Amino acid sequence: RSMALRGCDVLRALTRLTLDASAREKQARAHANDTSQELFGRGLGWIDVHLLASARLARIGIWTRDRRLRTAARDLDLLVDAG
Repeated sequence: RSMALRGCDVLRALTRLTLDASAREKQARAHANDTSQELFGRGLGWIDVHLLASARLARIGIWTRDRRLRTAARDLDLLVDAG
């Protein structure tokens, strides 16, 4: 049952990430440039950069099990603690 509640929480958070707030290519590039020193050499993919940019634009946090993405989100004050 607790997993179902977590799933509902995730779905609610995803609905907050509207199309208007989602990072487009230009915004993601600008975000990558603005945070290049923080993100460079971390092994992040383009999808990770888009996710970080979208979260920042929508003013929401990120929860992930991916070690590299989690570290970058923490360093950018975007990490949500699941515990």
